Amino acid sequence: MKKLLLLFVGVLVLVSCQKETALETSAIENLNLNASSIDSNIGVYKGVFTTLDSKERATVVVTITDATTFAPIYGSKATAVLHFEKGNTISATAIRPIEIGQAIDELEFTSTALNFMFSVESDGKSPSVSNVTYKNKPSDILIVKHSTRNPVNPVLGTFVCTGCNGNTTVTNAVSQTFNMTVTNGVIATQAVVDESSYQGDGLEATAADNGDGTSSAAISGSVITPGSTVDFAGTHTFSTTGDDCSEITGTWTWNTNNAVTGTFESDTSCDSSTGPVELINEDFEDATVSYTVDGPGEYSDGSEDYFIRTDESNIANAMAFSNKQGSFFFGAHDLDNAVPGNSGGSKIREISFNNIDVSDLTSFTFSGYFAEDDDGGNQDWDDKPGTDSDDYLKVQYSFDGGTSWTTFFAIEGSNAGNFNGEPAIDTDFDGVGDGARITDTFTMHQASFTNGGGSATMNIKILINLDSGDEDIAIDSVIVTGN
Repeated sequence: MKKLLLLFVGVLVLVSCQKETALETSAIENLNLNASSIDSNIGVYKGVFTTLDSKERATVVVTITDATTFAPIYGSKATAVLHFEKGNTISATAIRPIEIGQAIDELEFTSTALNFMFSVESDGKSPSVSNVTYKNKPSDILIVKHSTRNPVNPVLGTFVCTGCNGNTTVTNAVSQTFNMTVTNGVIATQAVVDESSYQGDGLEATAADNGDGTSSAAISGSVITPGSTVDFAGTHTFSTTGDDCSEITGTWTWNTNNAVTGTFESDTSCDSSTGPVELINEDFEDATVSYTVDGPGEYSDGSEDYFIRTDESNIANAMAFSNKQGSFFFGAHDLDNAVPGNSGGSKIREISFNNIDVSDLTSFTFSGYFAEDDDGGNQDWDDKPGTDSDDYLKVQYSFDGGTSWTTFFAIEGSNAGNFNGEPAIDTDFDGVGDGARITDTFTMHQASFTNGGGSATMNIKILINLDSGDEDIAIDSVIVTGN
């Protein structure tokens, strides 16, 4: 069912403003106009990229050139350039020459960070990409043939479930990646859920002039799944004045027994006053940090009691976490002993991000990677709300220095009212972990919240309450954005 769900949400996806790159010069346009490139394997292919953890998104330009005719122009026979949503760019080069009019089967592109296989028919139809890795992370690329006759508009964006009605495949307020390409009203989509990538398609109606330098077109469709149908409706707005902006917003419904609903939006907007603003980006990789901790400070006794930024060299019994987002993360374990000379001290510790400027921002998205040392069938988080024996991680916010804190993300023990359960996301904040389990694989989780407006500053704190052996949590790559 996950794949079918993804297939539907892939149809939803979104649009970002992307400037033409150095490769997309008049020389390439001439290449596209050349008769041999329009109906052959050579030419330009555009598309979208995502890592399967939804952490990175990018637009893609693949240029396939004839080994004899076009190599003098480009200096190589086939290149790929990725332009990431965060602003960075990387490239990769094919390892063998290409001949005009011959099908390409698993042409390998490689660089220090990016590897993938590219295939296409001899006439340039049915391009596909497989075996994609980026910085050793499994990833995916969706690609479409581009020309001046059939221009391809790459799209980047996200979806979120706002009415999940108990569905555990898409969790409330968890934003995940959905990308697309638009070619003459035909939409090809790429979507990621639970670290798997799926593809779908859809249609765009004829656009109408808005009279303000933009036009808008309706997008809609449905995907039939066994026993249910997914319907979506939205609007694609784009500039007609040459500034290359576009955006998509809308809603979707998965008509299961309990209807699941949500929204989708592009990474960028045609309204220059809107768009995500990065407020926090803490990767814990070096001593220059954006957070503070409460009074006792960071500490490790060199054994299994610690509250500290670590690469596991300063704690005993390394946890053997997988999917670490670098060398360092923030770890917490048995906190009432993780204070120098204060065995039996406070077991509730705080990581805080303070005095964040949120002027003119009203909605916020938090994301972070979380892991816990998996103890097989002997999990140790206690779920005893209202007592001293209650283990949890809670992320809270307050505005303008206020003392009223609101929890918007929580991890709790999943053994309701009992000891020694597995930590899991608490989706309804009732003190019991009922969502995705936290394992020894670092996994990204997200949550969103809003502010009525008018606030100038915001504080965010992570509260951790763990007071016994084998009760631990690890945190990495904390990012907060605002709109």
